[in-house]
Amino acid sequence: MRKEPREPLDRDHLLLFRTLCAPHNLQRAVSQLGMPQATASRSLTKLREAFEDELFTRCSGGLTPTPKALALEPKVAAVIASFEDLFVEETVDPASLVREFRIACADHAMFYIGPAVTLASRTAPGVTFRLSPNGDDWVVELQKGDLDFLNNLATEVGGFLRLFL
Repeated sequence: MRKEPREPLDRDHLLLFRTLCAPHNLQRAVSQLGMPQATASRSLTKLREAFEDELFTRCSGGLTPTPKALALEPKVAAVIASFEDLFVEETVDPASLVREFRIACADHAMFYIGPAVTLASRTAPGVTFRLSPNGDDWVVELQKGDLDFLNNLATEVGGFLRLFL
């Protein structure tokens, strides 16, 4: 049965937990985290209440994780890693990209798109472009994924990103 903690835990609580799992010493953990001792003590109390376990018991060398703390450690580490991954920006290397982009546009727009395609082909040699004139079924083609981009003077079409060039 899943229980909600009395007070929600935040990232700092979980960081303290993970850090305590390594040095087993509250003083070293707060030093590593740059957290005041009083804040760490309150956080440890919240963690104990939330997980309904002592989590760490005093011993001669500092703190010893309880069996529950040892079981929680990989889960907490995964949550922290997942959280930190939210802020990692993914980059695309154009030189390694292999893809075909299908673009529909009005006849006069091909004059403007051509130089951009040429430049993109130099930067991303594995990318090809298939240019075609706008057809009557461009909405359906976009919905089905048969088109990647459309250059058109049309008004709003629900569900698609509209850019002004």
